Amino acid sequence: MIVCHCRVVNHRDIEAAVDGGARTVPEVAAICGAGIDCGGCVPTIADTVDARLDLPETACAVRSRVGAAA
Repeated sequence: MIVCHCRVVNHRDIEAAVDGGARTVPEVAAICGAGIDCGGCVPTIADTVDARLDLPETACAVRSRVGAAA
């Protein structure tokens, strides 16, 4: 399933980024590019990080678009 349509990144790419050490949306973005453009995929990326790490839902610390002003 495509997660990030802007960068054409699928769920397997996100899972591989987490398996490779990513623990936040920006870390996933640095590895595969997902979450950098429009940000529509950020909640799904964060949910995937949580699920892959077997964390409680919404545990991922960063749930906003990568590069967005705080």
